[in-house]
Amino acid sequence: MNKIFYSKGQPERKLQVFSCLFCLVFLATAIPPVVAEVSDATSIISTQTDPNQLVFEAQALYQQGKFKAAIPIWKQAAQGFAQLQDSLNQAVVLSNLSLTYQQLGDWESAQNAIANSLALLNSETEKDAIILAQTLDIQGKLQQETGKLKEAVKTWQKSAKIHHESDNLLALEQNNLNQAQALRDLGLYSRACQHLLNTVSLEGISTCQQLNRLTKTELKTKLKPLAANASITTVSTLRNLGDLLLIIGQPQQSEQILISNLNLAKKLHSQEELGVTYLSLGNTYQALAEQEEIQSQRRRYQQQALDAYNKAASLSPGKTIQVQG
Repeated sequence: MNKIFYSKGQPERKLQVFSCLFCLVFLATAIPPVVAEVSDATSIISTQTDPNQLVFEAQALYQQGKFKAAIPIWKQAAQGFAQLQDSLNQAVVLSNLSLTYQQLGDWESAQNAIANSLALLNSETEKDAIILAQTLDIQGKLQQETGKLKEAVKTWQKSAKIHHESDNLLALEQNNLNQAQALRDLGLYSRACQHLLNTVSLEGISTCQQLNRLTKTELKTKLKPLAANASITTVSTLRNLGDLLLIIGQPQQSEQILISNLNLAKKLHSQEELGVTYLSLGNTYQALAEQEEIQSQRRRYQQQALDAYNKAASLSPGKTIQVQG
């Protein structure tokens, strides 16, 4: 594993700190496969004094889903950077600590950690704005998880401005998706749709109403260019768009977008996204069946829904998806 954190005075410090924080923002939604075996957390704490090394160990534990074991190591790394008077690295570690607490549902500890991180970053110069933006993204996630949806949207708007100014397009895409999910939960469907469409960039389409006016052929043509530069963020955004279209009563468009999304998820070999997309597609087929008056067509939709739910359950390792399916 390459070095991630650098102490002050080393030229690569800023870039590498950002890389770790940026990585963990996405780890919040999907824990990747185990990448390294680490020793027991207690022995690590007693033998490791270099905060950079502690960061490696904490990140490895996080990636393995061993959140409780990662917490004391994040704390010791933060203390180590504080002793070195490296406030930027200390702030990043505290943000990662907050993210780890969020995984455990310890919202009070997560809030304390992110508040301490932001206090350190507020004293930094403008050159560290990118780190501030990523920390705000984590704060927004915490606010969303604790039901403070309006506050989450405001926080993500602040970080989106920084991402835009720094031309960080990938982070801006994730930010748009986060805002769309919160706006949807607030019932602000039109604004949510705009954020999703801004992320996937369907030519000439900026509202869900415009999508509703497209024929199947026209929509298929609009979706086709997405395959060229598909990413997990693209796939997640399209799935959320399909879910939103179903909520606002556009199941035909939802079906077509979700089917397109299945192809992208297969291309990216993302089993997790395949599973949740099949679940969304099953919901869409069920809605189509309920509004279908022709009995034979209704039965066909019902069978398609059942098939999709079965595939979702078989593909998704998460118990929640299996139960829903």
